Amino acid sequence: MHTELKELLRPKTLSRVYDTVAAVGISVQAWHNVSPKITPPANPKFCYRWAFEGGSKVLLFLWFAELTFTDSGVEYLGNARQARNRWEERANDARDASVKQRLNKWRDSAEEMDNILKLCKWEGREVRIALVDTKQRVFDEDNRASADYRALDPEPWHLVHYEMQDGSFHVRRGPAPIVAVTADSPAEDVTALHADHDPVEPSMPQITPFGYGVGVVDQFVGAEQPLQKIVQGLAWERSAVVRQRVLARSGGFCEYCAERGFLKANGDIYLETHHIVALCEGGADTEANVIALCPNHHREAHYGARCAQLKAALQLIITEKLAAISGSAVASV
Repeated sequence: MHTELKELLRPKTLSRVYDTVAAVGISVQAWHNVSPKITPPANPKFCYRWAFEGGSKVLLFLWFAELTFTDSGVEYLGNARQARNRWEERANDARDASVKQRLNKWRDSAEEMDNILKLCKWEGREVRIALVDTKQRVFDEDNRASADYRALDPEPWHLVHYEMQDGSFHVRRGPAPIVAVTADSPAEDVTALHADHDPVEPSMPQITPFGYGVGVVDQFVGAEQPLQKIVQGLAWERSAVVRQRVLARSGGFCEYCAERGFLKANGDIYLETHHIVALCEGGADTEANVIALCPNHHREAHYGARCAQLKAALQLIITEKLAAISGSAVASV
C-alpha cells in the first residue's frame, strides 16, 4: 500500500513555481511587476520561495524524501523557523560572498514559510502541497539538493499542528476534520478550534528586544528592556518571562473575547499584556495576574465604565484557564 502511494505521489515532471502557484488559485499578478528583461515566471522575488498564500489557501513546497507514510496516511513534520535560524548562522560564518548570498536566500524563504504557517494556524486556511524531488543519490536537505522534479499534489492537505513556541509544524494529506460545535458547547471547546491547549513547557525560547520567540508580541517589544526596574516610584518591575508565558498561553487570541490579535508585518501576532490587579495596587507580576488582551479590551480594562466588572471577569477567566491547564498537565503524566 505504501509503495503504491509513494509512486503515485513521487513527482516525475518539473512544473514551474509560477504555474504551480497559479494552479491552486493564488494570484500571480505581483510576479508581473518585473523588468521587461525578465519574464514573470522567472521573477527572482518569488520563484525561489517555498511557500505562498492568497485567498483561503496556502501552498507549501516540500521535499518528497521527507514525507512520512503511515497506516493513517501521509504526513510531513518540519520546522521552518529552525531552518531559518540555522541558515542565518551559516550565512554569518560564510566568507565567500556567493555562498553567503545563497544561504541568506534560503533563510528568507524559510522565514516566509514560517510566517505563512502562522497565517494558516490563525485563519484555518486550506493547505496545498507541491512535492519536490531530486536526481541526487543522497538527499541532503541541509545543503539544498537540486530540485529536478516538482509537481502539485491534487489532494488537499491540512495543518495538524503549529507550535508557536518553537516553529515546529505537522501537516497531513487530506482535508481537515470537521469539528461540530453546537450552541450548548462549552466556550473552551470553541476556543480549541483556534488554539492549541498544550500546557506551556518550562523551557521557553530566548527573549530578545525583538520578541519573545513564541510568535506573539505585546506593547513592550521594542519599547523597553526585558526587565524594567523601579525608577522614582513611577516604573514598576515587570518580568519579560511572565509576559512570554502569558502570550504563549494565549495562542495569539485575546483571553477575554477570543478574537485573534492582528498580524504584524513580520508575521508575529500582536496582543497586549495587562495586570488584572495593577502593580501599584499590590498586584503580583505572575501568570495568574497577567492576561493577554486585544488592544480594545486592554484600554477598556483601564478606562472603561465597567472596568470593575471587567476585572472580576478577567480574574475568573484566568483562574479557570490555569486550572484547566494544570488538569491537562496532570492527566498527561
